[in-house]
Amino acid sequence: RTTLTPYQLRVLFRVWERTQYPSSDLRFRLANSLLMTPRNVQIWFQNQRQKTKERAEMRRRTHSPNTST
Repeated sequence: RTTLTPYQLRVLFRVWERTQYPSSDLRFRLANSLLMTPRNVQIWFQNQRQKTKERAEMRRRTHSPNTST
């Protein structure tokens, strides 16, 4: 498991705001500038997409009318 620094997280989230699917070139450049591996950058984006999907599903369940009786 990789622990990210606040700086690394700040940069990754800044890129996340622009694109949730960075190109392999962008992942490589991020990895080099953040002293990470391209694979770690890829996994971070995959995890963020999954978290976003789960949060949306939770909101959908929370805000949808209860259909069970």
